[in-house]
Amino acid sequence: MPADHSDSHDTPGSVVKENRIDAVVPRRLHASWPAIICGVLAIPAVLWLLSLLGSAMGASVLDGTDAEALGDGFGIGAVTWMAVSGLVAFFIGGLVTGRLCGQDDDQAGLLHGVAVWSTATVLMLSLSYVGISGMVNTGSSIVATATEAASNAAGSLPDPSAMNSQRLNRVTTGISAAVKREIAEAASGTGGASLTEEEARQAINALDANALEQIGWSYINDDAAAARDTLAANTSLSEQQVNNLSNTIENKVETRVQEYKAEVEKAVETASSYAQAVLWAAFVTAALGLIAAIFGAMLGCHTAVRLHTVAVERSRVVAR
Repeated sequence: MPADHSDSHDTPGSVVKENRIDAVVPRRLHASWPAIICGVLAIPAVLWLLSLLGSAMGASVLDGTDAEALGDGFGIGAVTWMAVSGLVAFFIGGLVTGRLCGQDDDQAGLLHGVAVWSTATVLMLSLSYVGISGMVNTGSSIVATATEAASNAAGSLPDPSAMNSQRLNRVTTGISAAVKREIAEAASGTGGASLTEEEARQAINALDANALEQIGWSYINDDAAAARDTLAANTSLSEQQVNNLSNTIENKVETRVQEYKAEVEKAVETASSYAQAVLWAAFVTAALGLIAAIFGAMLGCHTAVRLHTVAVERSRVVAR
């Protein structure tokens, strides 16, 4: 609010009146985008440098496609290095922005810190989305930013069937061999079903690789009816013979199938635990990065004020 301060001075032959108006003018903050861009560019540069150092020390995030590595869990060293990298990088980015923004109060520093953090976060998400995030963390397997860590953790974990493809192939191959062996034993009279040699030979010849694979998948999925249907559709055996063969095969491969399912469940649980650990580490790193960016920007603004004050005082001394 303006305040009117009027002074009147009467002197012989004249009257002098002085008017002074004090007004409080609201100050408008403005975003210094050149400073924000400089801070955003500093963040991935520092992250890249720290990622190289982290790789040299071995503090890297494990490969999500390596089942053995997943089993070892997400190490404390990797979590610590993620947090340290995020803190240092975002602090430096905020400091650069605050120093260059040309404003000298805490509110400007806070807002510029939030701006540089959010801009860098969106940039890293965009780079990850278009598939060029390697330019951020070249030469390192550490997750370069918290946002990219979240994306990688959610997207890089493989399908359990892919992780256990070799084991699955062994199971289906074993079931296929069990089918052929049981048919041969049925012809010799030692199996659970009774077949003539001609029926056994025709059945074995009729069951090609695709049919045997379908039968194997049916047993793995606990669908014995589908296995019997496939066996009946590809052979000329009677319904009784098919049922006897299916029951015998199911009993023989049950243990192998259960072992495979247990391995798949363990792999899924391990991958889920690993992903959860990475996501929690990413969240903590992102939150700490925001705090570091704000603190760095505020410190940069205060540094600019202090340097400016020193420069003015020195100039006054010289003028005297």
